[in-house]
Amino acid sequence: MRKVVIAFLILQLFVFSCDAPLFFQIKYSFKEINYNVSTHNENLIEEYTWAVIRYDNPFQPSINFGLIKWPKPSIGTILVVANMLSEKLCEIAAQIYNENKYETLKALVEFDIKNMKHSKPAMIPKYDEWSSPGLKNANRKVAAHEMFCLGEKCISPYANIIGDCYSLASFNTALLRLCGFKAEEVFTLLIPPHAVNAVRIDKKWYIIDPTLASNVRLGKLNTILFENYNFSKIYGYKCIFLGLENDRYMVHFGFYDYIEPSSNMNQSLLKEIIESLLPVINNPPLGTENWLLEDFIKIAKPHPEMLNISMPYSIKDFTDNNPEKLAKMNLDFIYNITNESIPNQYSKALYAYNLIDVKYPEVYANAAKYAAWTSWLGVKLDGDTAYKDAIRTIRWIGFVIKSGKILNENQIAFSDFTYLMREGSTIDKAIVAYGMLRNMRKENNMFWDAKDLYVIITENNRGYLAVNISGTWYYLDFYEKEIDNEIHDVKMAFNEEKVLYEWP
Repeated sequence: MRKVVIAFLILQLFVFSCDAPLFFQIKYSFKEINYNVSTHNENLIEEYTWAVIRYDNPFQPSINFGLIKWPKPSIGTILVVANMLSEKLCEIAAQIYNENKYETLKALVEFDIKNMKHSKPAMIPKYDEWSSPGLKNANRKVAAHEMFCLGEKCISPYANIIGDCYSLASFNTALLRLCGFKAEEVFTLLIPPHAVNAVRIDKKWYIIDPTLASNVRLGKLNTILFENYNFSKIYGYKCIFLGLENDRYMVHFGFYDYIEPSSNMNQSLLKEIIESLLPVINNPPLGTENWLLEDFIKIAKPHPEMLNISMPYSIKDFTDNNPEKLAKMNLDFIYNITNESIPNQYSKALYAYNLIDVKYPEVYANAAKYAAWTSWLGVKLDGDTAYKDAIRTIRWIGFVIKSGKILNENQIAFSDFTYLMREGSTIDKAIVAYGMLRNMRKENNMFWDAKDLYVIITENNRGYLAVNISGTWYYLDFYEKEIDNEIHDVKMAFNEEKVLYEWP
């Protein structure tokens, strides 16, 4: 029984897909005006959909459309890179940075204690922070910009940054990397079903457990920084060392048949890091196979989608401590490092960051189709005619979500996140509406077809949803909260199957 429970928890945290992806290239979609229809590939769209929605709970599917494929190479390596694009995170890096790395570490710990909150009950979450009907068992990993937005709405005090343990640890890994710590010096450490940070300064390892920040504020603990970390004593679960990761490295010791042993780290470096780190975390077994380190080194292979290159820039590279410049340099680096022949953690990070100007906008429509909220609402609001479906969708969104851009320019909120925040741009609303209608039945008990729905973005960045009813296109206007008969100045139209730069 214990193995079943552990397997369930691990599946919620770290599951990889075995399907081999096809090649792609990230570009600015708005600049690609030399063709009218993008080339759609179902495997690619589903793969990048995972980078957008970042669920890791196999028991929270869309009501109508089931589960999508698992993320690759991992949620964490994607999130760390995505977080390093955040201007706000770069701004914090500039505030806590010190030439003395230990002083930087202490400043990070103080920042975490003051600002962080674990979003779900520790270890075995039963419901999300907001008790959302469509997300009762979801364990979504949020990026830094979303964690800040959630902090603005949280009902609890001291909650400027909200996420589960994996999100909080990924946040810290990205922040220390932005402060100049090398990829060999800071990791997200995976101890199922938990995640913490491992940080090395002058050959000495420290562990940060940001999940415990609230406990320090409540006076139950003195600190979240440990020189000796006993996971089992704190949480009451057997400690298994599953792996470590950051923007450059992914080392996983494997979990039964779900996760195969993998490492893209130099063998001598891996040996030195693991042997020096194990005593600090009470010498747990290496994966469920309890590997001898030498045996693991012999069998582990690098994940084919992990590009073994570090993010190159940190705040110390800018004498003026310019956070905006640092974020822009990181974004430019990612656009330039994406590979034409194979996907990697950098290309997926663009989708995890929710940039609309990436190669496949179809991903966002596909994510809305699979989202727990939109699928739940689609079933609840389904009408007996296509026109009633459209009316109920625009009325519900107009009633529930107020207009307002909550993310940076060229970003969209993930469809479930928009509902949690009760706020979003008209583009966000159009994407949410797409997911809701795709989960409704249009006629003859058949679902709305993708070819009858398009998210429309106009030249002034207004979002609409085009719906085809009996051969006539109607446009859900989320600015005026009405249905229009025509639309002008279309910049882009997309659904889960194609993107158009001319409409109709």
